[in-house]
Amino acid sequence: MRNLLALVGAAVILVAVVGWYRNWYSVETTPSSGGHQSVNIDIDRSRISDDIHRGEERIQDALERTRREADKQGQSNKKESGKPDSKIW
Repeated sequence: MRNLLALVGAAVILVAVVGWYRNWYSVETTPSSGGHQSVNIDIDRSRISDDIHRGEERIQDALERTRREADKQGQSNKKESGKPDSKIW
């Protein structure tokens, strides 16, 4: 159970750090009446969705590139196996 809670905590911290770095949200404090502090959190949903969409595209491109390279490797292995052995024993 503790491992699960640690995993959830690590995920929350990771999202908070990445969100701060990518400017998904901003936190502002302003003085309020009576010595209190007012906290305003602004979340940029359009930026979050744009970043997620770009990340999905990059992952798809990387998978397609890997698949093409594997296909090329498989084709070159087929060609090499069909060649006669040039070594004379």
